[in-house]
Amino acid sequence: RREFAQRCGLATVAQWSELVEAVNQRSEGNGADVVFLAVSACGNDLLEQMVELVRLRGRIVVVGGVEAVMPREALFEKEATVVVSRAGGPGRYDGQYESGSADYPYAYVRWTEGRNLREFMRQVALGNVEIEKLVTTVGSPAECDRIYAGLVNRPTQHMGVIFNWENIGE
Repeated sequence: RREFAQRCGLATVAQWSELVEAVNQRSEGNGADVVFLAVSACGNDLLEQMVELVRLRGRIVVVGGVEAVMPREALFEKEATVVVSRAGGPGRYDGQYESGSADYPYAYVRWTEGRNLREFMRQVALGNVEIEKLVTTVGSPAECDRIYAGLVNRPTQHMGVIFNWENIGE
């Protein structure tokens, strides 16, 4: 996964000690403003490491299913804030937002689900995100059983999956 991340253009792909050094170097020893923890599960040791990376009064944003005991003492010392993020951002799971035409005021909610998507598409159009590098598997819908089995049995071998519907029904 590290090699894959580097091919996709991540500036720093490091082991833990290298990461701490890189964050300290870039932040003049202050720590990161925000640390994103994007995992499906983790232990308390990983949460403690995230607190180590974040600056005094910084934020840790949890993206994914983390069920662990928060390291209270470490968070207390840093006065760090832990935020649990919805998958798509504010607006996700809000029926009036998703199905209706309601939007959240920009002054109160900077990044909604729709604004996140628009910005991502803008970055793709600018060439700052190369989607092709994220695609590891392409198959026809007829192969979906095999592809899904691969996702379940070998998750680290897959990043992005595309089902090609182009020649269906011919």
